[in-house]
Amino acid sequence: MWRDLSIEFPEINKEISFQSFKQEYDNRDKQQNANTAYEWKDKYHRLLESHNEILKMNMNLKEEIRNLENELKNLKRKKI
Repeated sequence: MWRDLSIEFPEINKEISFQSFKQEYDNRDKQQNANTAYEWKDKYHRLLESHNEILKMNMNLKEEIRNLENELKNLKRKKI
């Protein structure tokens, strides 16, 4: 939200003008902004990889449970 409130609140001009604030913001180190974006992208990517690994393990465990349940059923049938 970039709105110059100095018209409604002239006392703001005494502290810092809207234009100087916007210029300062726009002139921030673009490399720093790119690095920050890369760091968040990297963190998100690692999180997705971890999530996918957990999903794979969950699927494998469910399959193992199904196999064990079937084996148990077969053992019970043989016993009878």
